[in-house]
Amino acid sequence: MKLLLDTHTFIWWASEPTKLSKSALDMCKNRANTLALDELPFHHKDPFDRLLIAQSNLEKMVILSKDKIFSTYTAKVMW
Repeated sequence: MKLLLDTHTFIWWASEPTKLSKSALDMCKNRANTLALDELPFHHKDPFDRLLIAQSNLEKMVILSKDKIFSTYTAKVMW
């Protein structure tokens, strides 16, 4: 299943997983659901940029950004 995490969901999953519902936590822990983000090389420490890259790859979308770090990934970027 393709999951798109809201900001608070991602932050809670990373820092306070007890705040997530059981079903939300189970979905986040399911490797099949989080594979897109896990497969990314770790060129960038910003977790939200990594989510954008993962989503753009899955949805075949173009990212509009001036951030040069995006070019180190397979995402299509325009500025």
